[in-house]
Amino acid sequence: MKTNKQTITIRTVAVILLMMLALGQAYSQTYKRKTPVYFGGGLETFSSGNWHGAFYSPYLNVTKGRKSFSGGPIFQKRSMELSGGKLSYSYNLSGTKKHKIDYDEEEEELGNIAGDYAKTPDRQLLQLNCFGFTQYVHETSLSYAAQKTEEQVEHSMVEMKENQSARDWNKVRLSTIEIGVGFELYVKLTKRISWKSYVAGAAYYHVNYINGMYHERVSPSLVLGTGIHICPL
Repeated sequence: MKTNKQTITIRTVAVILLMMLALGQAYSQTYKRKTPVYFGGGLETFSSGNWHGAFYSPYLNVTKGRKSFSGGPIFQKRSMELSGGKLSYSYNLSGTKKHKIDYDEEEEELGNIAGDYAKTPDRQLLQLNCFGFTQYVHETSLSYAAQKTEEQVEHSMVEMKENQSARDWNKVRLSTIEIGVGFELYVKLTKRISWKSYVAGAAYYHVNYINGMYHERVSPSLVLGTGIHICPL
């Protein structure tokens, strides 16, 4: 009888253990760690075909998983005046699905999981993003090249017509809306600093426009940019 009771007890314990293991496995499969949010920023310079020339833009950045949002003011290179603002959204095309959720940043800083962290394939040297942006330039002067073009065209028109004076294009200021999409490439320099370059196709619209300008009010443009990005990839 004792042998039978011991056998029943052992079987009962075994069944309970198997049930606990099954529940633990099911829980581990359904539980997902929250994707952490990272804050960063940077400084970039870019040039557009919107006839305002090159700009500088310090920006703040928020990254969660593959998605990233950035925004900041823009300063025209020619005048170094605050000219407007820029917002952008980017999506990581080269990262893994689990972006930075398999380790704890604070534990990494303490060195508790340095070995596992070093083996994590998600730490990229290169990162490719697709992105979209919109920017608004408020009452900003034309670039030097655009100004000279308008002056030459207007002078030729003035010579053809009498009693017409030339405009001072150095004082002309236009407000412009621009949107575009393109690709970004990040090159990791240190743990938290990366060099980024990007190219985008865009379209601009001059809100206030002077009729008779050589440059069109609405037109496609090419945007080229580069800068330093401070945030772990």
